[in-house]
Amino acid sequence: MKNKYGYSPKGDVVYIKLKDSKSKYGDMIDDNIILFFDDDTDEIVGIEILSFKKTLEKGNLERKLKNYNLNIFDDLKKIYSSTNIS
Repeated sequence: MKNKYGYSPKGDVVYIKLKDSKSKYGDMIDDNIILFFDDDTDEIVGIEILSFKKTLEKGNLERKLKNYNLNIFDDLKKIYSSTNIS
């Protein structure tokens, strides 16, 4: 499945859906990062990033997520560039 994502400029929040899941739970791994896991398999099915621009601009997002083997960084760059912030 190709990652699906959404961005809310009002809240500066990004959600990336990695896999379909009927039931999931969230775990806040950082002040601004929530990982969503499938209830049955404990696989990561989504990620939500609060204060997205600030979190990405700090430059430590990849470091915080490196242990989770997420293939989302191209998506994050696309979303960031679409916010017209340079």
